[in-house]
Amino acid sequence: MSKNAPAIQYNFSAGTFKNTSIIDGLGLQLMKLSAKMTKPMEYTGMSVAHRLLRTLLPSNRRIETDLLPGTKFVFPYGDAYWGQLLDNSCGYSDESASFLTAFKEIDYVYIDCGANYGYMSAIMTSDTYGNKPSIAIEADPGTFQILKENADLNQNRFEIMNRAIFSKSGEMVNMCGDKHEARSILDDNGDMHNGNVETLALDDLLDWADAHNTDKIMLKLDVEGVEIEAMKGAAKL
Repeated sequence: MSKNAPAIQYNFSAGTFKNTSIIDGLGLQLMKLSAKMTKPMEYTGMSVAHRLLRTLLPSNRRIETDLLPGTKFVFPYGDAYWGQLLDNSCGYSDESASFLTAFKEIDYVYIDCGANYGYMSAIMTSDTYGNKPSIAIEADPGTFQILKENADLNQNRFEIMNRAIFSKSGEMVNMCGDKHEARSILDDNGDMHNGNVETLALDDLLDWADAHNTDKIMLKLDVEGVEIEAMKGAAKL
């Protein structure tokens, strides 16, 4: 299947798929079942099942879903992390949803560090959560390409940067790790490398934040073991 093939359409609220082939349609139903079965164990074992199904019933297509009214999200078929969205009985993070709803009326900007495919930036710029000015920062070059797809899919209403958050800007570091949701600039285990990326100190985002005429900033920091170094570069922020 060509990577340029039309995306599979996934109706999250109904839990149904459109525009599938026999192979990826069967694969998705089995992935959906594995997500629901592993939900009571916080999806432990789901990633193994999805990787196996991705091998047995392969497809290079994307899955596109409506997260919220006017908000879309795309992820690869067989993704061993975002496959949990195939369990439509609950949201990706109900705790985050409750927290963000409580702050909807506050005027703030959102800095999404370790944005991955851009899920949080997509929902933060929606009507549901108050259309907050947002910037999504992702270090891994391959993951960043799907982040860009999601920015494009949502009319580029949030900004994106391919940088690794660190204590100082302008250094070149290696990305390492196999799983896209856990790649890091740390290389304690000699893991595979996924390309070079330039570092960014959070204080260098002050001008971006100031341009939105608010002194309130919400920072999401999920940078796989580099959180302390990241905060060292955020003294002014």
